[in-house]
Amino acid sequence: MAIETLQVVHTDLQVRGGLKNIAIADVSSITAATYGADTHTISDVTGATAKMFDLKLGTGSLSSSGSKENGSIMFENTISFYVPNMSVAHYDALISMIDLPIAVWAEDYNDAVYCIGLSEKYNESSDFQGHQMYAKVTSVEGGTGAALGDESGVTVTISAMEGELPRLYTGTYTPAADGTIAFA
Repeated sequence: MAIETLQVVHTDLQVRGGLKNIAIADVSSITAATYGADTHTISDVTGATAKMFDLKLGTGSLSSSGSKENGSIMFENTISFYVPNMSVAHYDALISMIDLPIAVWAEDYNDAVYCIGLSEKYNESSDFQGHQMYAKVTSVEGGTGAALGDESGVTVTISAMEGELPRLYTGTYTPAADGTIAFA
């Protein structure tokens, strides 16, 4: 059994949870992705134009839930994050994403970058955009709070129903000063 070969080392016990930032791209801007042959990774994306959200400590998370039916397993990969002090620019960015098929990169506090919305499994066509299991904005909840100490902002949930767990992005992921991400 493969699980018997899984090793847990001392440093694995003290990793930090939560997300530092996320980058979101319209899947139609992506022309190709390079998937790891022997590892569960993506090493490069071509054509991606992504916008970045820096996240407040303790407000971003990535979760995966899998279920098997009739021999196929599907995973719901979900990213949830909080955007404080909503501005017109924030609202415009969120509204522009609501109906788009998107891909999301999530950087955690251990400097690992995970990707949802770019699935290799069940994607057997050369038509990259046409057969992707992309992510969608599934929930936007906001409020001003009722007391002086309450925060004012919006919690956004993005989900992707995929045939695999989130892949680790091993390519270059460089946040730029203008709020975009450079991929290589």
